[in-house]
Amino acid sequence: ILLMIGIYCGGIFGGSITAILFNIPGDPMNVPTAWEGYRLNRRGQTQYALGLAIMASAFGGLVSALFLAFFAPPLISLEVSGYSYSWGAAHGMPADAGLNVLLDGQGKARELELKDLLRADKRCLGKINGLLKEELRKQEAPAVVEPDSWSADLNELYSRPFLIRPGGLVFLFPPYDVAPYAAGILKGVIPFRAIADCIPPESPLTALLPNQKKGN
Repeated sequence: ILLMIGIYCGGIFGGSITAILFNIPGDPMNVPTAWEGYRLNRRGQTQYALGLAIMASAFGGLVSALFLAFFAPPLISLEVSGYSYSWGAAHGMPADAGLNVLLDGQGKARELELKDLLRADKRCLGKINGLLKEELRKQEAPAVVEPDSWSADLNELYSRPFLIRPGGLVFLFPPYDVAPYAAGILKGVIPFRAIADCIPPESPLTALLPNQKKGN
């Protein structure tokens, strides 16, 4: 995770170099840098512009790191996307996966499963399954709209990869799972307020939404 953060920060700052020298932002966030930095470069103040970019990047990174260390919950949720190509395939297969990690006070990380976040009884799992069916119905997923013409197990939709977001859980459905390839990767969002009674007090989700949990 630290390596990925370092690559991200380096990429963001690296984009400011091309923005200042060539008026070509290396990242969308470097567009304002190109507006002012390239003008300074044309005036012969290239070193001054690059120095400001370095100072701003260092100051912003330090402040954000302090906020993350002292105020953010020790929970990391990453969406990992990619394509896989098989021999003889007519097209690449997009793939999305969720990586949900809980950090403890000693710097150790533990990957979270759905059972670590919610009660694993039949009532809660059935409730999540029903909410996901409604989400897929809104997106006109054939597996839900036309279940007779689509071979999919609709009894365990909650077993798919998921992400943790501030407002709820996001379940990922790859192509050919509940819809054809053209539909892409479908996502079913389950708000925390809809499953608040399924979140136990020891769940890491209580650190994300303490106010909602206290109100139940």
